Amino acid sequence: MCDAHNSVSTLANSSALRRLSGVRGKTSTMGYTHQMHVVAPTSGGLWLWVERVAGHGVVLDIDELESGDLPAVCMEILGSRPWRNRGGMWLATPRGRVKELPVPAVALTPEESVGLMGALCEYANNSISSGQGTKSGLIDGLGAEVTFLMQLCTFVEEAVLAGRVMVRMERVDDQWFPRWTLSPAGDHMRVLQEFRTRVPGVLTRNGGADVVERIADEFAHWIAVAHLRRELGDFTSDFVRALATGTATRRGGASTVVNLGQWRREAEAQAGQLVFLLSTPSEVQEEQEEPEEETGDNPAVGGAAPSWWLQIAYSLNGGPFEPLNPATMDEELREQVIRGLYRAEEAWKEFNPHVRSLLTWINIGANPQQRGWWRPEELPSEQPTLGTNLDITELASFLEEGAQALREAGFGVMIPREWGKVRPQVKATATPVGQGPGSGKLGMDQLMNFSWEVSLGGDGAGGAGGVDGDLDEATRQELLNAAEAIVRINGEYVFLDQEALSAARKWFAEVTKEQEQDAPVGDVTVSVRDIVEADLLSAAEVVDADHEFRVVADGWVARLLDGEAQLDPPEPVQVPAAVRTTLRDHQRRGLSWLAWMHRHRIGAILADDMGLGKTLQVLSLLAWEREVDDCEGPTLVVAPTTVVEAWRAEAALHVPSLEVLVDHGSGLLADEEFGDATSRGLEGTAKQPDLVVTTYGRVARNTARYQQVQWGRVVADEAQAIKNPATKQSRAVRSLGAATHIALTGTPVENRLSDLYAIMDFANPGIFGSAAAFQNRLAIPIERYGDEEAKRRLRGLVQPFILRRLKGDAAIGLDLPEKQDIVERVPLSREQAALYESFIKDMEMRLQLPGGKRRANILGALVKIKQICNHPAHFAGDGSGILADGKHRSAKIERIFEITGQALEQGKKVLMFTQFPTFGKMLAPELQSTFGVEVPVLHGGLSRAKRTQMVRVFQSADGPPIMILSVRAGGTGITLTEASVVIHIDRWWNPAVEDQATDRAYRIGQNKSVEVYKLVVQGTIDERIHDIIMSKRELAGDIVGAGEGWIANLDDAELSELLQLRESTQLEDNDG
Repeated sequence: MCDAHNSVSTLANSSALRRLSGVRGKTSTMGYTHQMHVVAPTSGGLWLWVERVAGHGVVLDIDELESGDLPAVCMEILGSRPWRNRGGMWLATPRGRVKELPVPAVALTPEESVGLMGALCEYANNSISSGQGTKSGLIDGLGAEVTFLMQLCTFVEEAVLAGRVMVRMERVDDQWFPRWTLSPAGDHMRVLQEFRTRVPGVLTRNGGADVVERIADEFAHWIAVAHLRRELGDFTSDFVRALATGTATRRGGASTVVNLGQWRREAEAQAGQLVFLLSTPSEVQEEQEEPEEETGDNPAVGGAAPSWWLQIAYSLNGGPFEPLNPATMDEELREQVIRGLYRAEEAWKEFNPHVRSLLTWINIGANPQQRGWWRPEELPSEQPTLGTNLDITELASFLEEGAQALREAGFGVMIPREWGKVRPQVKATATPVGQGPGSGKLGMDQLMNFSWEVSLGGDGAGGAGGVDGDLDEATRQELLNAAEAIVRINGEYVFLDQEALSAARKWFAEVTKEQEQDAPVGDVTVSVRDIVEADLLSAAEVVDADHEFRVVADGWVARLLDGEAQLDPPEPVQVPAAVRTTLRDHQRRGLSWLAWMHRHRIGAILADDMGLGKTLQVLSLLAWEREVDDCEGPTLVVAPTTVVEAWRAEAALHVPSLEVLVDHGSGLLADEEFGDATSRGLEGTAKQPDLVVTTYGRVARNTARYQQVQWGRVVADEAQAIKNPATKQSRAVRSLGAATHIALTGTPVENRLSDLYAIMDFANPGIFGSAAAFQNRLAIPIERYGDEEAKRRLRGLVQPFILRRLKGDAAIGLDLPEKQDIVERVPLSREQAALYESFIKDMEMRLQLPGGKRRANILGALVKIKQICNHPAHFAGDGSGILADGKHRSAKIERIFEITGQALEQGKKVLMFTQFPTFGKMLAPELQSTFGVEVPVLHGGLSRAKRTQMVRVFQSADGPPIMILSVRAGGTGITLTEASVVIHIDRWWNPAVEDQATDRAYRIGQNKSVEVYKLVVQGTIDERIHDIIMSKRELAGDIVGAGEGWIANLDDAELSELLQLRESTQLEDNDG
């Protein structure tokens, strides 16, 4: 076999096994005049004999053969052994008769047989590659049975090399020989079964029915020995030596035989598999139940109890299953079946009641007389094959979960296709109460009547796919409330997919606030708000598209329930004559959308990108509602201080007919006067104000002042200011009564989905239920796990209430100039690097001290780190200069000066944003000195009038070319389109806030390309946070908490990794 190994493997690679189906005892007469044949006697080994093709005669002696009559490999083996008459061989005559004939043959031992197979495989491969083999896989000069054994040998070698072998003991001449044998368990046994079905008749007629197993075992042993002889050296164990060399062992004995036999039996047990076969729906057995005893509250009830037969069969190595008859099972099989039933009981708990009766049946099967000792109901069936009856509840459990659990536990399960799930489709149709198409003004409180429908579809289980048209109303209602998964429709039992029905019942319980999920589903009257809230609360009950449950409605309610964006309202409105400004197309569509939402008293979120004219669209809405006489009172706008004056100015510019009251600054009315003015009109006029503008701070400090007025509308400008519902100003704004609410924001979500929830809850209070429900059903699955289905569900829920357009959208048609975002990484100077490392070490040491306020310490340290990254003087606060000996102490500031110088040379104006007003004041003098220009600093410490004046002067043609702004004071609500270069000095670590600041320059009215510089300090926490946030700008993957608070929640190791200064990030020669 040493030389045969490669050739055997080569034959395997030639895909000989795949040609096995072509080997059916055919002959080949391609070139040789003779063929070599083989038989496998029961005594072991192989006998070789030769047939003369012409006349089909038997060659009696080697001398009858000449060179070229057979392949050289055959001539060599036949000429090296004696020819002897081996007794009678059973052979088929040319006429098909089988006779026992005395045939001279050459005998080979099992070991020599393996060597022959190797040599023949090499010859076969050469024949195949040279085109001498037939299409059926036959080789010239070799009989079909020889080719079959070559293929068998190839397969056995693959199994041996894969470790599919065990060991047995064989007694020969009073000596024990350990033998390799194929394992009785494994996928290879299915292939061996294929060999059994295709074995040539000449082999079984002469070698017995088990010839394939016997030859395979001989091949397995000597192939293993051949490989071990080549691979192994000296042996310390006599048993191992004997096993590796094919010789006798001195250590064999009865105990070894017993242990190896037990090993094999356990393997055979593993190879066996119980198979559960379910009967078809039409094979139902219906037995009449005994009527229950009649009582006052329970009249006697009787009826047919349906059941279905679950047969239990046995399969070996994945082969055909055989029914189990307890009366004919041997002891070994009986033990396997009993163990299998116990395992089945563990896998499928509902099978427990059946196990005892099945075990009883198995144990008395060999002795039918014992049946008389048992009550009839304790025996599962009179059928001869093993099985049990499942009632309708057990059957549903088997189909829903039992079959899968049994498969996962290693059992076979066969279920007729007629038991495929029938998928019901449930539809709830909503109609506004007394409103026809729903033209009333009740908004989210509009009452809706529901009617329910259910229809059947699916994969044709039991013909149910065609009974939809035949379902009467009673059947439909029964299906909708069906608790059982197995139902009878038009006389046929079907397996009903409960997923859509469960979702409908869950939705029904939520929308009606029912506590019992199993309460009957029927007609109901609820509000639109209840419907939308139920959609949220049932969001976790995801239903596959094939298991359809949907709510449909007519008219305006349909727009809220179809889950699609509705950017174009069905009724465009005319721009009121009072609007003096020509609206762009997107602003006209926005006005129509706001008017539609107002007409139906639905809260709205106008989330257009910064600079698209949200203020103008709201002012146009106020003019429209007065023109069509659909105004319920004055509109209150609550806004940041920086944009209050902008509301007055834009109202005067765009809709000068509006009466505007700015409730902020000097000259405020007393609370009582304010209430009178908003209800009866301003002093000296008979006109009630159309628009009242105030700040979040004033509403928070004097909430009662604004609660005394019944507002027609409350508008929250820059609505992210109320994203935290726990803050005082958020609670104050939400407490103001109004017919409708509008939220204006360019960033509906800054960091977390809770931002969106808070703004939605302001626009339509209570529409999404509790914050906890929203968090658990949608926010956590999206933010923590990236759940795509939850994202889709959320989009469907919020899209009807949000209108968002981006400046880059082609449909907007703004034709804004190009904006270029430039992220520059700058190093630390040596002075900054020394400060950074010293501070981090000191901070880590302080965090280890007991009793410290960890969170406060970390957040405070982050401020100091940002200051170090800005400039050493900013961190030290010692009044030292921006420069030292005429050179920059910070590479970041040096780069800012370079960018500014280049911009000024090109005639561009520059905006610089920082979150530290004090640092802005430090920079301004040095900038003024370097460039010889005025550098104003806009910050929150200035009065509203002063800030407005600074913006107006900067926007003038001869205004200062540089302005420094704090992000808080100057990042929202103002227009600075004269600037075309924006520099973010330090990072806010919130891209939404930075984008808002950038859009002071990049908005409608900008006619120059805009360059936006974001400076990141290399190797520091600044760079790490930048990388994190930029990779998570989309909310779907955003796990960074609001602001910087999430950093304080890191453990020591994570914090150290985040803060640690990377090597080679210092500026080598920056400080001289």
